[in-house]
Amino acid sequence: MGTNLPNFKDHLDRLGLFIRHERLLFGAILTYAVVVGIFSLIIPLTVQELVNTFAYTVSPVMLVTIIGIMAIILLFVGAFRILQFYATDIIERRIFVRVTLALAQIASRIRKETSQSDAINHFFETVFLQRALSSLLVDFTNVLVGGLIGMTLLIFYHPYFIIFDFALLGSAVLIGVLGKGGVRTTLHMSEAKYDVFRWLQEATGHQHGFQATGDLIKQADTLATEYIDARESRFRVLLRQYIGWLSLQVFLHTGLLGTAGWLLSQGELTLGQLVAAEVIVASLLLNLESVTKRTYIVFYFLSALTELDALFSLPENETAGIADTTIPISRETNDEA
Repeated sequence: MGTNLPNFKDHLDRLGLFIRHERLLFGAILTYAVVVGIFSLIIPLTVQELVNTFAYTVSPVMLVTIIGIMAIILLFVGAFRILQFYATDIIERRIFVRVTLALAQIASRIRKETSQSDAINHFFETVFLQRALSSLLVDFTNVLVGGLIGMTLLIFYHPYFIIFDFALLGSAVLIGVLGKGGVRTTLHMSEAKYDVFRWLQEATGHQHGFQATGDLIKQADTLATEYIDARESRFRVLLRQYIGWLSLQVFLHTGLLGTAGWLLSQGELTLGQLVAAEVIVASLLLNLESVTKRTYIVFYFLSALTELDALFSLPENETAGIADTTIPISRETNDEA
């Protein structure tokens, strides 16, 4: 089944359909992320208070009180993380059921001249979609929301930190630009993978036609090489993003520390605020590095949407009735619902 290479607007359209269909659960997960992000600020704020307190005096009672409050809030945050985890699993279940039922409705109506068995194999993109979704909904959402909240807190420490915030946002945009070609190369990987699977099916189903072991190995090597070439192309995109981020990280971290140190020397920042700002920035940079190294998850998610869109857009028999399909994978399917 050939898959047309999508453009950026196609990705946005499919993602919009996908989100709208599960908007209630997406809204709940986003709400949980906001709560987690706000209350996770207890860590830098606790560090700030401890440093400021210990600069003058050490009070065991105050220390125990501060640590106790932090522990309670972190337990509260943990409860909301569990709710996020549960809501994400619910969405994964719903996706599998929706795709299965929708495909069952159209499977018998796909035109006979279409390679049905090969096309139906792309159903397994549902599994990749589920795996990618769990990381996107929990990890990436928490990084995004927590990052915005952390950057807002930095501005309250001193207005100069808004420069760092804009630099960080610009870096995130640049990392996205450096990922150009990621979805395309991931689709090529997917096509190569299904080429191998299709050939193995033919080899095992027509054993009498594949008696020459040398020819089998040669063909297998050719198909495997095509997959490796596609994966190397995708890796070059990921490597380009990671190198770009590591370069930007040096600029961001040293710039923030230098600015905070200068503000401290001018009496415009307390020692506790400097340490808290460093904790926030270190967390932001670490989270963004983790996202940068895992942008392949975004590529898998978008390529899986594209593959499923192509599956549900296969030509059907003209005499077939219209199915009540509710899976928001393709625009055509959504219009028929």
